[in-house]
Amino acid sequence: MELSAAQQIQLFRSSRALLESLRKGKSAHARDAAWNAFSSELLGGGVPDLAARGAVAALRARLARVEKEGTPPLRQLHQVEREIVSTEAWGLLLDSVRLGLIDGRNTDDILEQTAQRYACPVQRSGLEQALARNWNRMLSSETPSGLLPS
Repeated sequence: MELSAAQQIQLFRSSRALLESLRKGKSAHARDAAWNAFSSELLGGGVPDLAARGAVAALRARLARVEKEGTPPLRQLHQVEREIVSTEAWGLLLDSVRLGLIDGRNTDDILEQTAQRYACPVQRSGLEQALARNWNRMLSSETPSGLLPS
């Protein structure tokens, strides 16, 4: 079973909302509510139950690993790289790195893939699709049991 592009976007957007909530909510109740909302959003967005449960497990594992190892810093991007994406897309890229949705070391690959696939400057929707595919691959690698399809 493979997630469709729309399901990958749903997973990415729901993950962003969850990570924002977890950053803001310090109480156990707020954190539990954020995880419940994440699961509900995935299921409501058409992500199959098994894939939604896999995403929850994978994201919990990823957060635990990032908490233990820390997040690598984002290097300063060259002006030419910044011209590849629109201002709005650039903000999404930086926000995604800040939230841990992408590893700062992956920005080169994502920018290169995006520039090859879309007309420059790449708009937010094109970059979001690339980030969603990357996020799905990252979460898939967190679940050796294969609960989240790649």
